[in-house]
Order: sequence, then C-alpha cells, then structure tokens
Amino acid sequence: MQGIRRAAGSGPIRADRRARTLRSVPSVGWTIPNRAWIRRPSMTAAPSDHLEPARLALRSALVDGDVQTAYRLCLRLLDEGTPFDEIVDGVLMPIQVDLGRRWAAGDVSIADEHAATAVIEELLLLLAGGLDQAEGREVVVVCPEGDDHSLPGRIVAMSMGLAGLRSRFLGSSLPARDLADFLESQRPFAVALSCSVPSALVGASRSVAAAHALGVPVLVGGRAFGADPTRALRIGADAWATDAQSAVDTIGRWPDGGPTLARPVLPIPETVDLLASERTLIVASALARVVDAVPELATVGDGIDRAATELAALIDVTAAAILLDDPAVIREQREWAVHLFASHDLPVGTITRAMDALAEAADGRGFPIAAGLLRGAA
Repeated sequence: MQGIRRAAGSGPIRADRRARTLRSVPSVGWTIPNRAWIRRPSMTAAPSDHLEPARLALRSALVDGDVQTAYRLCLRLLDEGTPFDEIVDGVLMPIQVDLGRRWAAGDVSIADEHAATAVIEELLLLLAGGLDQAEGREVVVVCPEGDDHSLPGRIVAMSMGLAGLRSRFLGSSLPARDLADFLESQRPFAVALSCSVPSALVGASRSVAAAHALGVPVLVGGRAFGADPTRALRIGADAWATDAQSAVDTIGRWPDGGPTLARPVLPIPETVDLLASERTLIVASALARVVDAVPELATVGDGIDRAATELAALIDVTAAAILLDDPAVIREQREWAVHLFASHDLPVGTITRAMDALAEAADGRGFPIAAGLLRGAA
C-alpha cells in the first residue's frame, strides 16, 4: 500500500523510516482514507476481511469508552505487521461510519456514537505521541465555527505530521476571529480547513477571509464542499483537497512564499450577516409554528429539541445557499433531516412543516430571498 508522501518531490515513508512514523511500535507508511474528508465507505469497504475480528473487538471497546483496551488492540495489530493506514482505513473509520449510520437509523444512542468518536480521537493522540518532532512547514488544521466534527481534522493533522509537516490542530468550531488571533501570533505557512457539515460553510468562508487578511493561504476539504471544487472556489479557498494525501501533496507543491492568494468569487453578502443576527428569533418563531402544526412532537422523547436543532441547521444552510448561490445545500440538509426523523420515529411531516414555518418566519423578519429558497427546496 502506498505510503503518504513527505512533500513534493520526496518519496513515500516506508517501514524502514520509522523515525518519521511511529518510533514506539513497528509501522509502515500511512495513507489516510478518502473518507476522512469526503467519502463515507461502508463496513464492507475494508481492505480485507481478516480484520473483521479486530473490528468487532474494537467496536466493543469504543462503545464502552475503553481507550486502554482499544490502544492495546491497535498495538497488537501493529506488532502483527498490519500497516497503520490499514488500521485506520480498515478498522477505525469503518467502525465510526457504521456507528454513525446506526445512530442515524435509531439503533444506537448519540452517547454511544460520541463515546466511540472520543476513544478514536484519544487513540490518535496516543499514537501521535510516538512521532518525532517534524521540521517542515507549519500548517494549522482547524474546523470552522459551526462544525463540531473534529475527527476528520485530527486525522488530517496527524497525516501531515507523518509527512514531515509541523501540524497544529486547533479543534472544532473555532470562530474566525479566534483563528485570526492565533494566526497573527504564530504566522504559520498555511491553514487546512476541514468542514464536514454544510451548515458551517458560512463559518468556513469567514475563516478563509480571516486567514487571507493576514496573508496566510487556505486549503479546504470535507464533505460539506461536495464532490468538486465549486464551493471551495466560491468562498475563496486557495486549494481544495479530496483527501489528506492530496492536501499534503498540494501544500508540498506550494512555493516557499506561499501561493498567490485567491479572491472569493462571491464575497459574503450583507444579507448573510443580517440573517445570522436574526437566526435565534427566526428559529424560535418557526419552532412555535411547527409545534402548533405537529403537536405530537411534544409526546415523542426529545422531539421538540430535535426539531429546534434541524430548524437551526436549515437556516444556516439557507445562509450558505445565499452565499454560494447554491440552493442544493438546502435540499441536501432537508433530505438528511427527513431520513433522521423517519429513523427515529418522529412525525414524518415535521420537516416539510419546518421548511414552511422557516419561510414564513424569514419573510416576517424581512428576508424574502431566504424565504424563497426555503420554499423552493421544500
């Protein structure tokens, strides 16, 4: 399996180059799975079925939140000669994807899914502790405000460290102003922005603008950007990566002074800022309408809380649709919400009512464009 490249023009990391991989345990090169930023393979997408016993044992440890058992299982796999990329691609990520799907289908609790994610992140931190200090370019990896999915970003940061870059992961949902403060004090070579949810695309755009204001180039990746670079280009990113390998290669190809900074094709419209300032009022007004129209929500567990969460996400993707001139982001969010509600035995008509209620509330607050987009995607 091909190892991850250190930078443009250099060869892959191999088993005999452990100083740049994991010095505490045997390892070979690590290619981060495409799913880390874009794709979602199924459990059957694992490289080989011989890892199924490891998946079963690790799934149990992950759900139990037992990081020490999970760590010992990973070390055993490494001792047996399993490449590190195969552990990530064939064991950890399929488990995470499977648990996410089981949660969406109502088969496991959100607590179980969160526990598994937390253990995977702890595992990566433990394994990263065996890395030598890198001496290459410094890259800040971060998730924009509104995106709480830190795992893909952490995987990307680790892959950059394995490639000889000095990566610093700032975590999830970081506001653009805080990113700007950090960049101003640290002056890294580049920012790698991981965005998994379309509701955070406006936050991603603000992060790109904040970095550019300080002369720092930004590479973006993540499921929120879709399968082509259109959305990335529209928020002014300097590059779009389909996976961590291409992110590392792209940053390695940039000249020492960095690339010429791109400019956003679509600057943030005033309507987007105003919509953000009215978000709480619009969601509250829409929620009251939805609860009146679908009274059974109040009788189904956390139905009202789930409805409020989806209303907030829908208004956020509407802002993204205005910014990107891309109504598809609203339809994507709607389809996800419909699937989620159906899987959790919540009233099926809730999302349609929610779209109508949001449109009415947006109209009432003076946002006819947002209202029209919501009605068009209902």
